[in-house]
Amino acid sequence: LAIFAGHWPLQAALEIVASDDLSEADVLAALGSLTAKSLISVDKHSSATRYHLLDTTRAYALERLQASGDEPELAHRHALFYADLFDELVGTASERDDQVRRITLEDAIGNVRPALRWCFSSPDRIDLGIALLIRAGPALLELSLLAECQNWAEAALARLRPEGRDRPGAMELLELFGLCLLFTGRHSQAIDDALGQAYAIAEAQGERARQMQLLGLLHHCHMRASDFRAAMEVARLSATVAHAMHDRGAAQLAHWLLGMAHFHGG
Repeated sequence: LAIFAGHWPLQAALEIVASDDLSEADVLAALGSLTAKSLISVDKHSSATRYHLLDTTRAYALERLQASGDEPELAHRHALFYADLFDELVGTASERDDQVRRITLEDAIGNVRPALRWCFSSPDRIDLGIALLIRAGPALLELSLLAECQNWAEAALARLRPEGRDRPGAMELLELFGLCLLFTGRHSQAIDDALGQAYAIAEAQGERARQMQLLGLLHHCHMRASDFRAAMEVARLSATVAHAMHDRGAAQLAHWLLGMAHFHGG
């Protein structure tokens, strides 16, 4: 259980700690025993039941875990669990109780930080770290952790070799980095570069819906910088992409981008 940072839900313990040698029933029994001995605290004040190890207890248990040699496998399952959890939270946002969802998001972010540090500490785990960050990105943005999200994205990009732009997740990572830059500082070439590279990957892969999304961000970036000529070029490109998509929503977005560029450009 020392693999967890902060609070965690029961399901996390069952999926991450349980193994071929330790059944879910064993995990449940152990949780009950440790709770009865006050080695684990249970938070039932909210509508979401959560478990928590005191810092001193966790520090001792973490030393034991590291000495056992089981930490790498648990850390891997820990990262995979939270990657899947963010997919669930984002996909069912409108169907969940807001308070429970926010508590779950905050607890998950607390666990994502050590998971990302672990992933980025070895070249063999970079792809897992990128996948986890991409899925956690919307939650970081939702919780207004823009600077932290930017730092993680920058750290991930730094671990990609130049030829690594073709690696899975590179496009989404560049988009996330550009989006963070867009809302944390002034207009800069770094924003154009990140979003432009992401667009180039989307274009090469034929992902037209993603192209429209990135063109919308680039248009916003140019409009904020009062570069209406560049915004018009982006808007016209979006009209071309939308026409190829034969999609009414894409066409509406393209018309709106064109209208904004025409209006502000006089």
